[in-house]
Amino acid sequence: NNARAAVVTRGLGEIAKIGVQMGADPITFLGLSGVGDLILSCTSDLSRNRQFGFRLSQGESQEDIFASMQGVIEGITTAQSAYQLCRKLGLQSSVLHTAYCVLYEGLPIREAVDSLINKEQGGEFQWMKP
Repeated sequence: NNARAAVVTRGLGEIAKIGVQMGADPITFLGLSGVGDLILSCTSDLSRNRQFGFRLSQGESQEDIFASMQGVIEGITTAQSAYQLCRKLGLQSSVLHTAYCVLYEGLPIREAVDSLINKEQGGEFQWMKP
């Protein structure tokens, strides 16, 4: 649970950083459309994104998961688009980059989790300070 909280918090910081770079008000990410949606996506058993990630972490292949799930798993294409956007904007994004590597480059989940947990981090919102 602590590791999940750390990754979710770091992810929120990255999401907000991307949004602010694109002109969004940082307060937007503290409401239901930001942290609210993120909490739900990361913790609800009904979330297709969470179901996909959980099953992937249990060793199922992406193809098998796709074949058995109904509906769109938005996070997969979003991870690719957001990764490309960060590259274009020159933004660092360890959570997003790691998710991209798992989904599109075959990085094993255990390695991905270990790298995120062991990565030296500054404050998740340090970039907001003047």
